[in-house]
Amino acid sequence: MGVDKVYIIYNDSKFSKDNIIYDIKQEGYKHFFFFPKDREKEFNLEFLKSSKEVWVFGECEDMPDYKLAVELGLDIWRMG
Repeated sequence: MGVDKVYIIYNDSKFSKDNIIYDIKQEGYKHFFFFPKDREKEFNLEFLKSSKEVWVFGECEDMPDYKLAVELGLDIWRMG
């Protein structure tokens, strides 16, 4: 079985990348996680389109990546 790509969108006023990574490791997930705040916009779009799921931490409805994920009909999971 392959490793699923998961695109992470988070509101950094309530969550930190380090805390999210810690929680993911504690839960034992084996997916490939992508944090868009670390990359260029074009690369983010390419990865978003190829992701199996989008995980959302916090209120992210106004973020461009979230709006695009909704528009593309991606599988969005509210994690926190």
